Amino acid sequence: MLVFRIAGAAADVAARPARGAWRVAGLLERRARHRAVTHGGRLTLVCVDAALASPYANEAVQRVVDSDLAERAVARALSGGLVDVVAADLVRFRVVERVVDNVFVRAAVDRALEGEELTRIVARALESPGAERLVGLVVESRVVEEASATQVTVAFSDRSRRSFLPEYVRRAKAARVKAAGSSAAA
Repeated sequence: MLVFRIAGAAADVAARPARGAWRVAGLLERRARHRAVTHGGRLTLVCVDAALASPYANEAVQRVVDSDLAERAVARALSGGLVDVVAADLVRFRVVERVVDNVFVRAAVDRALEGEELTRIVARALESPGAERLVGLVVESRVVEEASATQVTVAFSDRSRRSFLPEYVRRAKAARVKAAGSSAAA
């Protein structure tokens, strides 16, 4: 038994240089592979940059976009679950809010809100019988906290409060009285 142990120890001592050589060879191989991949990736990016800078790149992209392949790709993307994923991501990443927060968009919205066209649209909407009925329902609801000759204050579910001018409330009350009078006469 002792002979086997001595023989095993002798073999181990004899194999140590070989194991060290294998370790070094493996390390060198991994480093060489890493360098080849890194340099290959950089070379690929140089080629891509050169292709993008080419005067033909724009024409190539235009041909691909105009092709039947692009139409089929878009149709396939829209027919699958991509639309649902994009819609969910638009909500999750608050894309609409971020776009609206954009200074240019906000300026355009402000200009639209200050224009005469918006005033005409709102005036026309307020003159409609539907708006009068809606305001009448709101005035009679539990949402209205206070109504005076100068304003109507409404409390919303988010605990915010808004005040409205009485001219719209008066129109709604007049329409309600007129409707009640016509139904009583009938």
